[in-house]
Amino acid sequence: MQQRLTQCVDAESDAIISMLADLIHIETTNPYSGDACPAGEKAGQEYLRPVLEQMGAHIDMFDCPSDIYERTNVIGPRNRDFSNRPNLVATWDFGGDGPSIIVNGHMDTVGIDTFEGDPLSGEICNGRMLGRGTSDCKGGVVAGVSAIKALLSAADGLRGRLIFQSVVDEECNGSGAGTLACLDAGYTADMAVFVDGKDDTLTVGCSGCLTAAVDVKGMAGHAARGTGVNAIEKAVLIHQAIYEFKRRREAQRPDARINVGILRGGIHPAVVPAEARLEMNMVYQLSEAEESRQATGIWGGAVVRDAYEQWVRDAEQQDEWLRDHPSTITWVKD
Repeated sequence: MQQRLTQCVDAESDAIISMLADLIHIETTNPYSGDACPAGEKAGQEYLRPVLEQMGAHIDMFDCPSDIYERTNVIGPRNRDFSNRPNLVATWDFGGDGPSIIVNGHMDTVGIDTFEGDPLSGEICNGRMLGRGTSDCKGGVVAGVSAIKALLSAADGLRGRLIFQSVVDEECNGSGAGTLACLDAGYTADMAVFVDGKDDTLTVGCSGCLTAAVDVKGMAGHAARGTGVNAIEKAVLIHQAIYEFKRRREAQRPDARINVGILRGGIHPAVVPAEARLEMNMVYQLSEAEESRQATGIWGGAVVRDAYEQWVRDAEQQDEWLRDHPSTITWVKD
């Protein structure tokens, strides 16, 4: 069987490369990427639909419910518009008592406005295809479709159910809205293969990811008069505390990385800033998700969120202003 599958893939290699180039030519930038005119995922899904129909799949395309995070008990970004951004689900029902298997990848990409070169080129250079999404995750999507096509060609007597999902809103602080919507719609299985991976590595399981925003209040004033409380300076104190939290955490869990990706504030060099904002990402591990479920009944990073918040609050107690004017911590994603 393995030899037959390999032969099928080898015979289709040019078509596989061509399919990936076609998808790269189609912009599917997440609407919340920060780009000036992001396209959204729909055109990429419409390209895949006839490909999967020709493979004998039953097709279902549907938008995420607007309240998908609330109904699935997942922390996700607020007030996102999922209209006209369909998930694409292709199903093959073989009958019999075989297993059900999901193959899942995402259609959206991060922004292209700052991409160096042509983000939609699909050009091959030194054995690698160039363009936004080649690795994350259009290459995986095409690999999944091609593997299913080879399986359908090479295997006899298949039993069970195979579900292919091309989902939306994984990138740009998306908290998996597309995949959650598929689960909510009843597309579940005995196991799942996610094609959003790392190079040629096979990974069993995955880490969790938290995104938090910390809004710091100061008091506006005129710089020349020495009045006010500088919110950026107070945000730097909190950043130093987060860095110490990061240092200690990564010493114990090297793969549970923390990154502060945004620190901004102020409106004018001569005005003491009244507001500043930090945003960070934090990885957490399966053992912590299990601990959170035992404590709250919900899978996720609750214990890590609590530890982070307590660390920030303890640090704020060391500063007279922050002690009386604590920051606002908002969990954007879990």
